[in-house]
Amino acid sequence: MAFVKKTRYLLAPPYCSSVETFISPILSSPSEVPDGLKLAGGWRCFNNLRVLQKKKII
Repeated sequence: MAFVKKTRYLLAPPYCSSVETFISPILSSPSEVPDGLKLAGGWRCFNNLRVLQKKKII
């Protein structure tokens, strides 16, 4: 289960011509996050995502 910690408002819709949205995992080792998801089936895990948005000025 994933929990969302909202620090600011997200722009909606996230994927449109006026907003660039990037989603990246915050990586940890399996010992730090035993219940985390494996990244691409490898040895790195994550249980949090970072969402970055950039509003394009038209």
